[in-house]
Amino acid sequence: MRARLADAAGDGAAARDALQLALAHDPESPQLRVVYAEALARAGQGDRAEAEARRAVELAPPGVAATDAHLILGKVLALAGRTEAALRELEAAAQIEAQLVRARREGEDDDAFDPEPWRVLARVRLDAGDDVGAAAACEQLSAFDPAEAAAVLRELAGRLLEAKKTDVAEKLVRRAIDLAPSVPEAWKLLARLQEDRERLVEARVAWERALVADPDDPDALVAAGELALRTGDLAGARAWLGKLLRTAVDEKGARVRVAAAWLDAKQPAEALAAVAGGEGGEGGEGGEGDARLIYLRGVALQQLRRWGDAAAAFAEVKPSSRDLYGSARVGLTYVLARAGRPGEAVRAARRGLEEDPADPALLFALGEAYDRAGQRDAALVQMRAVLAVKVDHAEALNYLGYAYAERGERLDEAQALLERALQVEPENGYYLDSLGWVYFKKGDLERAVKALERAEALVGSEATI
Repeated sequence: MRARLADAAGDGAAARDALQLALAHDPESPQLRVVYAEALARAGQGDRAEAEARRAVELAPPGVAATDAHLILGKVLALAGRTEAALRELEAAAQIEAQLVRARREGEDDDAFDPEPWRVLARVRLDAGDDVGAAAACEQLSAFDPAEAAAVLRELAGRLLEAKKTDVAEKLVRRAIDLAPSVPEAWKLLARLQEDRERLVEARVAWERALVADPDDPDALVAAGELALRTGDLAGARAWLGKLLRTAVDEKGARVRVAAAWLDAKQPAEALAAVAGGEGGEGGEGGEGDARLIYLRGVALQQLRRWGDAAAAFAEVKPSSRDLYGSARVGLTYVLARAGRPGEAVRAARRGLEEDPADPALLFALGEAYDRAGQRDAALVQMRAVLAVKVDHAEALNYLGYAYAERGERLDEAQALLERALQVEPENGYYLDSLGWVYFKKGDLERAVKALERAEALVGSEATI
């Protein structure tokens, strides 16, 4: 009991001391050895944890204690990177637990089932690259508890999806759905997998099935709305995102997510409607959530090219909003410059840099403001300042490269800068346009034409290109 209390209080050393004392009184207890091995493993004392786990295996009689002993030994060996030995212990734990379950069920006793041996066995096999073996462990578990097996399959599928093993991930998540079709998480995972593969019709079906399982799931409602926007279904997007606004427990958080979805789809009027009523009053005095909504209002107004209104919104975001304040200052600088107020834009950027002097986005915004104000030399100096804090800032690299090309000076440096920008964003047509202009200035017409044709293919018909 003292060990449990100490562990709950975060005092691992005291917990281990209490367990040592308990073992001094009862050295033949396999259960105490198991608990002590777990405590040692958490403390990073792998060798001692292994010794205690092995002693537990030796002491444990057939039954639950044997399952626990082999299980903890398997976990300790897995942590030590001794995969084959770990798998042997975990397979033994699963085999013992399976025998116990069968015996209990023959006696019509379904209590005290422990899925942990199969859960850990599947994880260790997956870590070892044995996808088939991991799935097999889940199949064994499904014979005793389909819901637990489905949960492990979902976990494994998520990890495989992160590793870009989409084919195997899809098989596992579909099996998880077979075992537990009413669990929305499996359908959500399948939907994301299908979206990654650009199978948008199948993804939509999966999101809809997730929402059948849980009609008010906020993640599924946002995702279904975003997918509708990707496919041009504005009515569908309004339905899904509107339902989120009506049902969300966190109304302001929902408004943030919905507005961001509309902005990503370049639908600023819809974003403004989502923001309305959720700001908690002008000035964002309701807290961080309110500041986010005010900022998003500014972005929506910026997309609508209502420069003055956007500037007023961005200016309401206070320094206490931390990272959001920097983004708002970038937006404020941008819209003021485009509103024909370059002096104010410069001051807005400088004010933001007082809070974070090394913010590359703000440093770049100040450079753009100088450019808009006609202070080209100051703009060039500022863009170099951007690169001093972020060497791969593609926009600053492009600005300098194009500026040198326009001036017809430092053309080799301009080419190098633009090639660096294209390493960061290889498919950026505007950077290719700048590089084509450098080639033209250097008299290399063949490469200039090739770069400009590629730029037009990426950007589309554009007068400057």
